Amino acid sequence: MKFLKFKLLLILFYFTFSIAYSQNLKEKDKGITGGKPIFKIDSSIVFISPRPLLTLEESIQQITNGVGVNIIFSESGFGFGGFLKKYIKQDYSISLDLSFSESVNSDELPSPDYNYGQYLVAFKKNRLYNVPLMIGFQKYFFQNSLMESLKPFLVIGGGTSFVISTPYYKDGDPLQYKDFFSSLKDAKLYTKFGAYIGIGADYIKNYKSFYSFSLRYYYIPFGGDGIESMDQYQTTVKPITNFGGIQLNVAFGLKY
Repeated sequence: MKFLKFKLLLILFYFTFSIAYSQNLKEKDKGITGGKPIFKIDSSIVFISPRPLLTLEESIQQITNGVGVNIIFSESGFGFGGFLKKYIKQDYSISLDLSFSESVNSDELPSPDYNYGQYLVAFKKNRLYNVPLMIGFQKYFFQNSLMESLKPFLVIGGGTSFVISTPYYKDGDPLQYKDFFSSLKDAKLYTKFGAYIGIGADYIKNYKSFYSFSLRYYYIPFGGDGIESMDQYQTTVKPITNFGGIQLNVAFGLKY
């Protein structure tokens, strides 16, 4: 019995709603003039957005500057750096990169030295550091083919690389080891030209931050016979003539 009453109430509600809705449509069709509908326009209240109504893509396009830090993994080891970036339209950008990394030969293996109580590299002559300051040009591809957050690019750049040399032992004497700080007063600076080319992709986390991954090849010739990292007269290791090579660059950036 309760179910029957509930069912009748539903049927009654349905017919009541249908009749009311049809009557409402008829009244709108008739209007005051009896024919055409009349729409009243209330101009006393106007809603205006306090800021421009922009899409996410338009917001991103209005942000044309970027800044961030780099983590570098190369054949010589680990490095770090920073960059400034300027976006040009949607498909291009220009960046200024400064990085710092140590340059070593692949067979420089430290061993325990009991005179100093630490691990040292036998027959090492100089600590060598590579500090490239370069301008890069990026071209983005597949803007509309892939997901909006992933932007592949080709990058090419060039500029100046500062090669810094500090002695590992004083006057080449293995009994007079010089640590990093004590060797700085005898540092020598060399200025060399360099260039690079690479591929990578930006991953846009949101319209103000992004990650970037790139694989680059640097060419930084030292010139002449190169410069010694290991003593070439006591080992078979040749001087370093190219401070470039393959680098994996991981960047974390902010847009503003």
